[in-house]
Amino acid sequence: MLINTRTTLDKHTLEDLSHYLPHRRQEAEERLASLGPNAADVLINCVEDETYIHRRSRILSVIMGLFLMVGLVVVVILSSILVLAVFILSLVMMSDFHLNPEWIPLHGFDAIEENYFRRRPFSVAHRNALVALAKYDNVRALPVLLKAYAVYNTGIETECYSAIMRLCGKVTEQDSALFSPADRILLRNALSDPDSHFVCSILGVITKIGDEADIPALKNLTQLPVYSVGNKRVPVQAQKTLEAIKQRLVRKQEAQTLLRASGLNDPAEMLLRPQHSSPQEPANQLLHPLQDSTRKE
Repeated sequence: MLINTRTTLDKHTLEDLSHYLPHRRQEAEERLASLGPNAADVLINCVEDETYIHRRSRILSVIMGLFLMVGLVVVVILSSILVLAVFILSLVMMSDFHLNPEWIPLHGFDAIEENYFRRRPFSVAHRNALVALAKYDNVRALPVLLKAYAVYNTGIETECYSAIMRLCGKVTEQDSALFSPADRILLRNALSDPDSHFVCSILGVITKIGDEADIPALKNLTQLPVYSVGNKRVPVQAQKTLEAIKQRLVRKQEAQTLLRASGLNDPAEMLLRPQHSSPQEPANQLLHPLQDSTRKE
């Protein structure tokens, strides 16, 4: 659940982070610094709020575009049917015309321009929140910056790229719980980036937090054709990452096998039992206490 960031960092403050007046920028930076250690979390929530608003506006634009496209399709189809009907009727009415049963193709309509659904740029507040977030060394910001870099058209790809490369080196195995399934999908999709340095950094993250869902993508990278020296690093790093994930999965499976509780239907020979001692010695070979008679001098 998102916290209410508007009470601590409103939209005007985010917009003033890139204001042309120096004192306005300084006041905004001071308000951001006054948040202390919670500044990164507040910025993450601001980015998520702005992302939701941006996505909602995109969905509305797409719905309006679809309605327009459907309307154009209906109009063109009706017009084509009308023209075809008039043409056939005119041919039938001609006495010296023998109707050719061949297929008469319908002329379709021109495709709607692909850029009609071009992603709109983010607002100033959204962009400034991302720029400020990119300055923090908080691993939680990595999925947010990765989404801004790979999915949306923010105009600050350079800042996001530098922050992602820096944060990738700070991820540890203990940070695995910070990455949701959607975040892991973003990491796998980032493996198709043409920048080999960027891909190797993402592979470093997957090496530490990856699971069995990453194995197919890693196998595809190991079979990647080599076009340059930089490109050669990707299959090698992908193979190392694949081996590390497989070893971690084996260790996890072994741990689960050793700590597995016995079930009601488990065979008796599979249950843990105390180790048997050596065969019991005969009674006459065991040590006995001395008799009273042997103690007399």
